[in-house]
Formats: sequence, structure tokens, C-alpha cells
Amino acid sequence: MNQRLICITGMDGVGKSSAIEYLSGLDAEASDIWDLVRSEQAYLPFKTGDEVDGYLCDLTPDSRLLFLSHALRFSIDAARSKATALVLLNAYIYKYFATELALGASPSLVEKLIDEFPIPDLVVYLTIPIEVAAKRRQAYSRYECGLVEAPHHDAFVSFQELVKPHWDIFNREDWFDIDGTAPKEVIGKQILEIIQVA
Repeated sequence: MNQRLICITGMDGVGKSSAIEYLSGLDAEASDIWDLVRSEQAYLPFKTGDEVDGYLCDLTPDSRLLFLSHALRFSIDAARSKATALVLLNAYIYKYFATELALGASPSLVEKLIDEFPIPDLVVYLTIPIEVAAKRRQAYSRYECGLVEAPHHDAFVSFQELVKPHWDIFNREDWFDIDGTAPKEVIGKQILEIIQVA
């Protein structure tokens, strides 16, 4: 079976997880960077999302990039081992590597890691104004606010503005852009049509 990798990406708060949830009825396995952490294995040091957030904020830029890459690669490999027609990649390297570049990660290390990850068969890029994304959040993590001690609305907006230009490291010519402000059902149907046609 020719398993297809479908990536749903975009900035924090754009609706990636909601779009993947809409597609859950397909013959697909979802891949999320936090799959291992959420598995509640007894040997894991992290018991809550706040603990993971704190750990990320304590790491140095390149060590954090490598930690995230390890978690991301594990989730992808686990999802690809399932006998499904599709693997739905949530955010994937694009969101995390753009964020890490804004946080000071080595561009040369990012480029090397990009070469080690599989290229998706299809990438859907959800777009949304940063202010709208900020208002959607019920709570903010330190990581998505630029590692500040007390995450808040203004820190989220300011940091996401810093992340935005780093998306240019990726070639987005073949990506499908979708307005992330549309209702979840509309976005889901658009993605489903793209998957069926592309």
C-alpha cells in the first residue's frame, strides 16, 4: 500500500488539531509531536503539559531543537507503522522549526534536520491573523509566547510576529493555503477535497 503523508500546518492557534479531528473518519493515523508524552508511560519524566513547557524553556536553543525533533520523529515513525492509507501530520517540522529559528536555533542544524524528515505528499497551510489566533487561545504556554515567565496575550502576539518570517525557510510553492478563520466544517471539507483530488 502506498501510504500518503498529509501535513496540516500553520502557526499556533490556527486550528490544526481541529482540522485533523474533522478528518478522523478517514483511513488515517494522526501524528502529533506529543504522542509519546501523552502516552502516560511510567518511565516518562513529564506528567503534565506544564512540566513539558517548563522543560522546553530550560533547554538551550539547539538542544531544544533536537529534543523536539526526537519527539516528532518518534510520532511519525509510530504513525507510519500502522496499516492506514494516510498519515496526518499535525504541524510537523514546519511549525516547530520556524519557532526554533525565532528562538535562536542554528539555521545550519535546522537545514540538516529538514533533510532527515520525510517530505509530505501534500501540505495544507492554514492561515489566520495573529490577533485572531491569540483570541482563540484559552490559555498560553510559555513556549508559544517566546519562553516568557508569565505567558499572556501580548507576549503571544509579539512572539508569533517574530516567528512569521522564519516560515520563509520552507519552499511553499506546492502548499495549499486555506483560510483558518472559516468554520471547522468548511475547513475540513476543503482539506478532504484537496486530499481526494491532489
